[in-house]
Amino acid sequence: YTVPVLSDPNTGALITDSLEIASYLEKAYPEKPIFPNNSEPLIRAFDSDHVSLIRPAIKSIYTRSAEILSPASAKFF
Repeated sequence: YTVPVLSDPNTGALITDSLEIASYLEKAYPEKPIFPNNSEPLIRAFDSDHVSLIRPAIKSIYTRSAEILSPASAKFF
């Protein structure tokens, strides 16, 4: 598994998740803004809605994948 992770040696913070990393960087280092025109709330709303819309499709893909895997491969899925 790979996950985006930020370890900030200046503050000791350890942050996971892309959106949380961007938010942390925005607050910790305001001289280099990440979100244009204070758009973080809009981006968070889009992210939340996007995930809720694609979750059913992803679930069906995982379900179907589990059905067609060989027994040897299934234990790693």
